[in-house]
Amino acid sequence: MNKKFAFNNIMSSHIRTLVELQKHSHKLFHNRNLFGFNKNNLIVWKTYNDWYKDTNKYSNFLLSQKINKGDRIGMISNNSYEWATLAYATYMIGGVFVPMYQNQLIEECNYIVNNSDIKILFCNNFKKYKSCVNNIDSKNLDNVFFFDHQDHPQNAYNHINNKKNILDSNLYNRINENDIANIIYTSGTTGKPKG
Repeated sequence: MNKKFAFNNIMSSHIRTLVELQKHSHKLFHNRNLFGFNKNNLIVWKTYNDWYKDTNKYSNFLLSQKINKGDRIGMISNNSYEWATLAYATYMIGGVFVPMYQNQLIEECNYIVNNSDIKILFCNNFKKYKSCVNNIDSKNLDNVFFFDHQDHPQNAYNHINNKKNILDSNLYNRINENDIANIIYTSGTTGKPKG
């Protein structure tokens, strides 16, 4: 299938939400490579099918954490496979994804967590996780996890990989085009960050 035809096919199928776009892309391109990243000096590829399965595992983990439609999920990270997967897992259950930069000051992260009422926060590594646990003070934050290959009870990989891969849950049908998908904050250089 050529790229122009594929794009027109996606756009003419009346895609209304990001979740529908992902499901439709998976149907069209399931065996194609989507994400490539460096692991031990080798490029590792994830296909559309890999990503679709992983977003389902992540979304099932979020559901096990009692995340409901409209709840905010935060992530402090550079661009990564986990970032993209968690974002779409959040969309799949009707949550709102709130990304933050890896190098953002912890005071700004604390402000964003409180301002957006983040319920669960993910960090891309153990060091950032420790900083958040020690410095973020929020009544709404239920849990903090991290993505890293370190043995620790809050390592997200351990929780996510234990979840069954339940595809096409009826929960996804609750999502509509008027739902908020993301809250993206300004850098905060001229005052408090604004979502």
